[in-house]
Amino acid sequence: MQIMARVSYIHLKTTLRTGLMSLKDKVTTELKEAMRARDEVRLDAIRGIRAEIIKFEKSGKGDISDKDILKSIKTLIKERRELIESAEKAGRDDMKADEEARVEVLQSYLPPALSSEELNDIVEQAVSSAGAESVKDMGCVMGEARKLVQASGKDADNKELSDLIKKRLS
Repeated sequence: MQIMARVSYIHLKTTLRTGLMSLKDKVTTELKEAMRARDEVRLDAIRGIRAEIIKFEKSGKGDISDKDILKSIKTLIKERRELIESAEKAGRDDMKADEEARVEVLQSYLPPALSSEELNDIVEQAVSSAGAESVKDMGCVMGEARKLVQASGKDADNKELSDLIKKRLS
């Protein structure tokens, strides 16, 4: 048993040093660090990610990929933003501040976001390649834009992307 724990520790140490750590391993490591630091906000956000990983693996779909984890994190961010809006409407500034801090922690796991200029360039490319002329072609343009965003290796908010496409096609 001690040999296995030692091998696992050496593997983790090597992985940390080489930077080849999967997102799942990174979440587990940072969860432990947040526990040691007693950082409640960070710990709560990371536990949410960990819960999504466990839920996925128990669903029988096999091991979770980094892509699936990123998708789950985006869903968690969306839920947190809805909570922020609710807290704002209810006048709960304390709850709003906590949720905003959790969103920041969750966003730290996402790839860097595209700038406004990059998004506008992608929208232009998508519109021209889809041959879109009106809002009726929104679906084709959105699909093309998502492919271009994915090819860039960065991330973009679908709502923001959709708004830019609507504005361009109007």
